[in-house]
Amino acid sequence: MLLKYFQQIIFTGARRFFVLAFLLSGLPFLSACTADPESTQDPNSQSIHSALVIKVKDGDSLILRYAQGIEKEVRLFGIDAPEYNQAFGQDAKHILENLTLKKTVLVQKHTTDRYQREVVLLIRVQDDLNINLAMLEQGAAWVYRQYQNEPSWARLEKRAKSQQQGLWAGARPVAPWEWRKSQ
Repeated sequence: MLLKYFQQIIFTGARRFFVLAFLLSGLPFLSACTADPESTQDPNSQSIHSALVIKVKDGDSLILRYAQGIEKEVRLFGIDAPEYNQAFGQDAKHILENLTLKKTVLVQKHTTDRYQREVVLLIRVQDDLNINLAMLEQGAAWVYRQYQNEPSWARLEKRAKSQQQGLWAGARPVAPWEWRKSQ
């Protein structure tokens, strides 16, 4: 499984930043790939860790349980899903639940947002699925261009839109950042 993971990292442009993460973090990355979510990892450090998804709050926010029972709310990096009370907001939450709830994920922290949540990239351990990208592919979120300008992410959004996947099946979807301004 680890060899398959590295092949996907090397040959998939959307994941090329993981190559950098691997080079920068070295052996901690390897231990995170095989780690049990109940291991003694420190989720406050900058390396990659495993965690169990215990709750999905909305289409881009989750609560993770790290080692020793540490629980943290995190937000998905690079995407913005409809707000819960917005059109398709509850659907986006259900899509994220189906992808992640009660599953072990690898967590790579990018930054901390103004609400003190870690902004993260998630990879589902069982099949190496990039959750952030899966939300785009399923039409459950927009690329949050203010924070993510990777062309491959924009292509996934464009494809979902052209295929009228998820929120793109609606008449005139409103980006969450625009919806929040109007509230």
